[in-house]
Amino acid sequence: MLPGLDVLLCSVRCAHPPYPAAAELRRRCIESITNALEQPLDGLENDGYWYEANGFGFFVFASRARGRILTEFGATRVGAYRGVRRQDATSDAAPRSLH
Repeated sequence: MLPGLDVLLCSVRCAHPPYPAAAELRRRCIESITNALEQPLDGLENDGYWYEANGFGFFVFASRARGRILTEFGATRVGAYRGVRRQDATSDAAPRSLH
């Protein structure tokens, strides 16, 4: 989305359809990025920021932390975004709901 910033989008455990339309997901994603950029920037590099809305989680973090962060999500290789989930999203630096 922005140079040096990554966003991981994934469904939240126990979420059920119907899921929001693509336009709503895009709006929530941009809102998550805006909220994350209002937080201390060192949080983006260390833990990232987790937000939830309508059955989806948005994890915003610094691109240079991608390898470490994706490993925490269970990715087997750094480029493996699909099907990746964070084990304990509630322990993130600034969990917040965007409802």
